[in-house]
Amino acid sequence: MDYAPILNKILLKFTESFQEHRQDISAIRLGQDNYLWLGSDETSTIERLSFIDDQTYDNHKHFNVTDFISLPAPAEEEIDIEGLAYNDYYLWFVGSHSWKRKKPKPDKTDEKNINRLTKLKTEPNRYLIGRIPLIDGELVKCSPHPDKPEIELTAAKLEVTSRGN
Repeated sequence: MDYAPILNKILLKFTESFQEHRQDISAIRLGQDNYLWLGSDETSTIERLSFIDDQTYDNHKHFNVTDFISLPAPAEEEIDIEGLAYNDYYLWFVGSHSWKRKKPKPDKTDEKNINRLTKLKTEPNRYLIGRIPLIDGELVKCSPHPDKPEIELTAAKLEVTSRGN
């Protein structure tokens, strides 16, 4: 019996405004509610696509993390989301927790490119671990827990300090 995986193509349809970032997807989570949740390497946003059929996810919706929590740096500085998880009505996300380094450029000499690679930069937004309530396919800042109304679900992040989070 052949146990080789069967690979199918899945079409992901993003809005025009996200086209430049569609190749920067660095985290993905398929929810039990037929939504595909995505994090980007180059933004401070979380993206949602809806299941349409066996080969298509569409109806792209864009969520700015700053609508739910404050960031330690401006939103223009990426979070570089590397992981997404779901637990008890929360969508959790984690930044890369890495330094940023310049990339080599083809028009530069080897010496200049090596010099570019040695320059490291710290961006505080990359050191985030956060959660956002996820209710009926929508991210919300706060909401009563669907199963335990006496509990309030709230968006939050681990505190970022000079020593970590």
